[in-house]
Amino acid sequence: MKSAEKLLPVDVTLHADASFHHKSGAGGWAVWIKGAQGRIIEWGACPAYVNDHNDAELAAIFAGLHLTVTRWPGLRRVLVRSDSKDALRRVSLRPSPARSPATEGLARKIDALIEKHALEIIPAWLRGHQTTDTRPAFINARVDALSRKARVAEQKRRAALAKAPP
Repeated sequence: MKSAEKLLPVDVTLHADASFHHKSGAGGWAVWIKGAQGRIIEWGACPAYVNDHNDAELAAIFAGLHLTVTRWPGLRRVLVRSDSKDALRRVSLRPSPARSPATEGLARKIDALIEKHALEIIPAWLRGHQTTDTRPAFINARVDALSRKARVAEQKRRAALAKAPP
């Protein structure tokens, strides 16, 4: 993938990561998007239908793609960096395969977004949890930390709801 990254110009680079806690079912996503138009750094809770870390990673990529086309319409070529080979494979295939009935809707949303905006996705796997001696590794570490922050906030929100009287 590195050779393709160097040969093909892209409109925007999207770094996406997610964090998922199996016991609570809470997940968080984060994205760092950079293009000539500027930078977007966002994070949030994964949708309730996300049931594992692979689906959380895919939700993070969807969130990043959605933010990209919403804030910067007209972009086409998106380099998607992730430490999840599964999510990169799934976002690269048409139609996007759903891993479970719960994520079938997410797979359809990704397909519709890519088709509507004529996006060309260029996947780039990045080893997670490594030293931060390169720019991609540094950014991956940042989105990893932000996705954990979002997941912890979601865990706290769910715990508070569980304690609230009916």
